[in-house]
Amino acid sequence: MQYENLDKNFMHGAINLASRGAGLTAPNPAVGCVIVNDCKVVGRGWTQPAGGEHAESIAINNAGSLAKGSTLYVSLEPCCHHGKTAPCTDAIINAGIRKVVFSVNDPDPRVCGKGEEALKNAGIRVCKGVLEKEAYRVNYGFFKRLETGWPLFSLKFGTTNDGRLTIEQTSNRWITGSIARRFGHMLRSTHDAIIVGSKTANIDNPQLDCRLGGNTNHFSHQPIRIVLDKSLLINENSTLVKTANELAPTWVFTAATADKKKIQLLQKKGVKVIVCKTLENHIFCVEVATYMGKSGLNSALIEGGGQIAASFFTADLIDRIYSIRAPSFSGEDGIPSVGRMPVLIDNQKFTRTDFKVLGNDVLEILERKVLN
Repeated sequence: MQYENLDKNFMHGAINLASRGAGLTAPNPAVGCVIVNDCKVVGRGWTQPAGGEHAESIAINNAGSLAKGSTLYVSLEPCCHHGKTAPCTDAIINAGIRKVVFSVNDPDPRVCGKGEEALKNAGIRVCKGVLEKEAYRVNYGFFKRLETGWPLFSLKFGTTNDGRLTIEQTSNRWITGSIARRFGHMLRSTHDAIIVGSKTANIDNPQLDCRLGGNTNHFSHQPIRIVLDKSLLINENSTLVKTANELAPTWVFTAATADKKKIQLLQKKGVKVIVCKTLENHIFCVEVATYMGKSGLNSALIEGGGQIAASFFTADLIDRIYSIRAPSFSGEDGIPSVGRMPVLIDNQKFTRTDFKVLGNDVLEILERKVLN
């Protein structure tokens, strides 16, 4: 029991390190690694952006000679194939590591079970399943993409206490306070993409970037900005278009009936335009999800508007909801946070997993029950 508790403690450290890579590593998973020798942590690492070093190799280099005879804790089964980096199993074997503890098998068919087998064949003791649920949650988007072809979709909205977004003619742009808005930027940093509709893009003219630490301090990695725009109404002079070659990639999903000249104009400005086959809202969303999955994106944050949220709900694509409510009221003049839906999302689909106070606002997190 004592050793089990030690394994859990060190694995907690590896999983916490893995979370540092959330939103940065796609199409790879976010992995964390801790190396322990004589009950002391001698090496740490987490997966770098795609093409960069993996968690295990970083931790091994960090440990140096102390890696020999040690125990390596890693949140996902070590890879055993050649890609942009060498196999992690080779690095582990060459370092003389005595034991490997990992949380969950890698679902990638190039790895699944094969990394574990390679380590065992090299005489390394292998233990798996430690904090499996916690590790699965960190990489749920990666697991979901490999299983279904779609990334994880999180829905975030900030509303008045009566569940409304904004009043059309209001002079106050923000509903929630500064702490909640900083939380929103943190969420952006942990997702591979941000999704809005053309109405939000045109009315708010947002940057949709991640700014942690202030309005002028941009986060080093920016998620892809995605606009769902079947009628191709996006303003060609909008911030999202003008900064497509500078700040972050901008993708626009539109319908086959869209203006071809405008498509060419947007493409010349650096916008990636993807033409979908259908006009039906929820099927359009499935096409978007499929394209994103094929592009290697593990997660996306939906930020608006209400009809986009309704379409993703109808398509049964929402996995996690971040609902932030301010202590204000807008009444019937306010815009609903979710548009009209043909189906009811009942209480069997989601469960409340967290509730926090963010300054003067409250955050409620709901998750699809498969995550719990």
